[in-house]
Amino acid sequence: MFKKNITSFAIVLFAQLSFLFIISAACAEKNIAADVVRYVNQGILDISGLEAEALKKYASVTGNNYTSDSAVYETLKNDVIPVYNKFLEMLKKIPVQTDEVQQLHAIYVQGVETMYNGFVAKKQALERKDESRLIYANGQIEKGRAETERWRGKLSELCKGYGVKVGK
Repeated sequence: MFKKNITSFAIVLFAQLSFLFIISAACAEKNIAADVVRYVNQGILDISGLEAEALKKYASVTGNNYTSDSAVYETLKNDVIPVYNKFLEMLKKIPVQTDEVQQLHAIYVQGVETMYNGFVAKKQALERKDESRLIYANGQIEKGRAETERWRGKLSELCKGYGVKVGK
């Protein structure tokens, strides 16, 4: 009789724990979705204008818009680096609550840091007229850009995976 009660108790306990695990998993998914929404709406969107401003300024003096090294240097020094640094510092302060969003956020921070370091290195290369440093800096900027693109892709995957709708 005692053994039967323990077995019945174990079965009931297992069933209850299994149910709680299912509820916990659903709650965890809900928490991740809520964290993603908070992360984007109350974090990234609040500071994204700074990133856009810095990158727009950079684009205004590079590529087809290039006119001179001095124009690139002045724009990096006065516009791009200060604004992008502010963006980076604010990005680092965005709170996240779940491991999934923390891992996602780490990709973005790494990409932005790499790009920022590339901007600083490019400014220094232009000051010193150091061609090899300039090549390195451009590589860092590209590497950072690629990381931020990877972050965007991972963010999209995370949103889809947890049913978070992305507005356009």
